Amino acid sequence: MKTEYSGIIAILSLVLSVLCLGGCSYSEQPPKTTDSSSNYVLPKGEIPSQEDLDEVKALRAEYDNAVGNNK
Repeated sequence: MKTEYSGIIAILSLVLSVLCLGGCSYSEQPPKTTDSSSNYVLPKGEIPSQEDLDEVKALRAEYDNAVGNNK
């Protein structure tokens, strides 16, 4: 009786692991534009505002002062 349960548990765990691991198919590549394998849709960039540019310049100046890279 004990061996029957262990056999059933082994089969169920095998089936469960196959179902869990076999169904995963994730692609990290962006969508294609045509049937070609090298043309992909590039994300549209955003032009930063003057306020954003000033903030980046201030952060860069703070970093440069902290590490001693004064120009």
